[in-house]
Amino acid sequence: MRLLRRTRNFVRKVRAGLTPFGENVSPEVPNDLFVAHLSIYAFAAPHARGGRVLDIGSGAGYGSEFLRNAGANEVIGLDLDPRNVRYAKRHYPNVAFQQADAEKLPRDLGTFDLILASNVLEHLHDVAPALETMRQMTRGPVVIAVPPIVDEASMRANEAIPYHRSNHMVERWIDMLQQRFGTVAAYRHFPRPGVQPDFSDPFPSRLTPADFLFEEVQPHELKTKETLTALFVAR
Repeated sequence: MRLLRRTRNFVRKVRAGLTPFGENVSPEVPNDLFVAHLSIYAFAAPHARGGRVLDIGSGAGYGSEFLRNAGANEVIGLDLDPRNVRYAKRHYPNVAFQQADAEKLPRDLGTFDLILASNVLEHLHDVAPALETMRQMTRGPVVIAVPPIVDEASMRANEAIPYHRSNHMVERWIDMLQQRFGTVAAYRHFPRPGVQPDFSDPFPSRLTPADFLFEEVQPHELKTKETLTALFVAR
């Protein structure tokens, strides 16, 4: 049953004009993994209300749309994959999408009340240019979600993923952010007690973003407390 569903999901992505391989999460496959990714946008949503938002690595655009519906006055989504940009423009006309490389962010976009980079920085060859430009473009918080690499085992697991090029321990992420921003808060990301997501399940999820919780922790606690994502809010 799962194999058949994965085949159908593959075909569905292709027909929608999306990349069927890699880590391209989209509403075409609204499984537990999709909902977990969407929950990060739900976490960031309070910072978006009434403001101007930049979503770096917006993918298929569903998160940008979530922030727009959460009350953002304007949302701009940037993604490197032209197929993602075409899909997002077709499905979410209230958001401005454009193709852009996060390592070479456009300098003519102005400033933003919220900048979000969820599960994208690890895909870059060099994160420094992106972080520096984000610092220059923000007048509010910068929300960043990256893999929680806390030891050699999790480092090896991420290095084995061909799409992950900037694999840094959480301490290194904190250090890079603190060099550029005044304060950095760390959060753990985990399912609500009693909820057991299956990120390999290809079937539509019964979960909602509210089934995932966020807890502010001391940065060093990301190494000792289980978390799906290493999440930082830099100001």
